[in-house]
Amino acid sequence: MIGSFFFLKESLTTDGTWLFILGSAQLLIKPLIKLVSLIHVGRVYNRSNQR
Repeated sequence: MIGSFFFLKESLTTDGTWLFILGSAQLLIKPLIKLVSLIHVGRVYNRSNQR
């Protein structure tokens, strides 16, 4: 949200762009952690069923 306010003043546009990029990266982190967790649990589950 701070990035949005930075776009109101032309001298802060570059900083606002970087804040948007960082915010977008943070929004990707949680789904990536969830995906890695699901893959891990699936592998552990498959190993326990093969025994």
